[in-house]
Amino acid sequence: EGEVLFDKQSTTEYDKKSLWEQSAYLRQKSTLLYSMTIRDNIALGSRRNLTDNEIIAIAKETGFYDIMKKEKLELDTVLGEWLKNGRQLSGGQASRLLLTRQAATDAKFLVLDEPTANLDQIQTDLVLDRIRNLKDVTRVVVAHDIGIAATIADRVIVIDNGQVIDSGSHKELIKRCDIYKNLYDAQLKRLQKQIEEVSRIES
Repeated sequence: EGEVLFDKQSTTEYDKKSLWEQSAYLRQKSTLLYSMTIRDNIALGSRRNLTDNEIIAIAKETGFYDIMKKEKLELDTVLGEWLKNGRQLSGGQASRLLLTRQAATDAKFLVLDEPTANLDQIQTDLVLDRIRNLKDVTRVVVAHDIGIAATIADRVIVIDNGQVIDSGSHKELIKRCDIYKNLYDAQLKRLQKQIEEVSRIES
């Protein structure tokens, strides 16, 4: 029961093609990289022909250009180690390329499934900054990391066993939602334990 609204209008009132053109999806696993050049993998996200300068500018914005320089990758580099002269990206590198592809779209509705999976902390911060600074874009982020919910979400929806348990801001849920608070406490405890372990090793 219920309906999904997009710009305060029911999605059933939209032309499906128009709705899909305004939407983008960044999935958790990097299986959406194709055996083609980096240029083409990024340009897939755009409905217009991007120049190399535009692609590079987008890659710089998402941080993927830093990966290209470090790994000596070019826009003409072909992905897929099974191909002649093909290169294979790590999980974190692939996630960054997919984010770059998304950045090449003009999407107004963006769904991100565990966008920081396979990323180190520095990469995670860069990705979250990118998501946080998106303008005029509705973002739906699927995540188990409470830190993401606390820092970038206007509204958090808590789902347990396929059921919506509660929704609200991070501060509101900490006060009234046991499932959310228990998950937050567990993650905070794990982080504190890691910090203590590092401190012990360094001392």
